[in-house]
Amino acid sequence: MTRDSDKLAFVVPTRNRPQFLRRLLCFMSQFPSQGSVLIADSSDRAHRSENQELVRQFSQKLDVRYDFIDQNIIAKCVAAISKLDTPYIAFCADDDFLMPAAVAEGVNFLETNAGYACAQGLMVSVISSRNNRCDLIRGFNIDSDSVLERYDQMSRYWYSTYYAVYPTAILRESFRVAVMSPRYEKARIYPELMHSLMTVLQGKVKFLNQIYNVRQEHAGNESRVSKRVQDLANGATYYKIFRNLL
Repeated sequence: MTRDSDKLAFVVPTRNRPQFLRRLLCFMSQFPSQGSVLIADSSDRAHRSENQELVRQFSQKLDVRYDFIDQNIIAKCVAAISKLDTPYIAFCADDDFLMPAAVAEGVNFLETNAGYACAQGLMVSVISSRNNRCDLIRGFNIDSDSVLERYDQMSRYWYSTYYAVYPTAILRESFRVAVMSPRYEKARIYPELMHSLMTVLQGKVKFLNQIYNVRQEHAGNESRVSKRVQDLANGATYYKIFRNLL
């Protein structure tokens, strides 16, 4: 009999944020049978040692392992995926939580519905600076049999599928192409867009009507510390690279 932990692996990218990693591992350790966990770390030496110690502590409760991958986030994702052989993978940021029941439903859906590239659900954004106000971020099913219709929907009304549950082969292909986009440090929006567009080019997207992801909005969020296009002087060139690749 296949255990859930044999079906699904979580990839947790982290960098210099052991306080968030500790919180996440504490949460995940309450559901140890849900899946294995790979910590993909690119921290400096001091934080790296702290993260390794956290993994050692939580390995008594959780199927978790550590890997130091000193690359930008997209290349780090590609490297992490290459180290896994589970049928399904889900990414989880170190300052986020994925809801176990929704993740399990996503895996079950993908197992019984051929033609779907990923499954995810509603996201709650908790805004620390506004007395922990919660905003609900919605998405929608992209389930046309037409590749062009799916592409058109995602292009017009984009939402991120980064944290969805994926069949491993589809996730690998999405990131294989995304990593060839303009460099993340120059224009971070293009690898993220390419990942979602490659998803709908490969299959349908299931949007579950339940809370799937809870994320904390804080001063250290990537969206706050890094602009979508950092090098505006070459913005047209980056768009041309993205368009030609797509």
